[in-house]
Amino acid sequence: IKILKKLLGLERRCFSDLEKCLGFSVKNNKIYQKALTHKSFDKNWNNERLEFLGDAILSSIVSESLFLQSPSQEEGELSLKRDAIISRSNLNKIAKRRFQNVLFHYKTKFISENMYGNFLEAIIGAVYLDKGLKLTKEVVKRLILTGEEATVKNQDFKSELYLLAKKQKQKINFVQMDQKGPDHKKSHKIGLMIDEKIIDFCWSPTIKEAEIKLSQKMLSQIK
Repeated sequence: IKILKKLLGLERRCFSDLEKCLGFSVKNNKIYQKALTHKSFDKNWNNERLEFLGDAILSSIVSESLFLQSPSQEEGELSLKRDAIISRSNLNKIAKRRFQNVLFHYKTKFISENMYGNFLEAIIGAVYLDKGLKLTKEVVKRLILTGEEATVKNQDFKSELYLLAKKQKQKINFVQMDQKGPDHKKSHKIGLMIDEKIIDFCWSPTIKEAEIKLSQKMLSQIK
């Protein structure tokens, strides 16, 4: 009974901290429990589907916000800004800063740096299903689009390659070809695609790092 009371106390504290971060009371506790449950804790009932949904919703909200705020910027510049904002490193940093107390109680066997952003995306997916798009936009703007979000550096290899390809009227894209390893030490195989053809690939601990490596390598070959 004492153990059960302790677990229930942690559960209540978790949701109290979550509500403080989100700025509202949650209706559907179940969906937020799922958002905070990693597959290492439960393979059949976890946050992977919510993470998938949250990723798509977040990308859409950020895209709309940048589109409305920057009417003079071209598609390439908007894409680079969006990629910087929703990058794994940026989301990890935001989630670690804002949801540290919440994630202290979440259901998983361990935590790694890259898992913070995954939980943030899952929480966004849960907010969308629980509260709808309007409030989800407010949460994203308050937590992520704060005016201090990540910006694209002038010497960023990816942006330099993208702009160079644009001048040559070529289309650049990065695709995930494979992945291996446990969640806390996963490795990604990322391919560089030019005009729908994969011309190079590399393995890296993060997708963003692989994209930078491929861009730098391609630029050095061109130069």
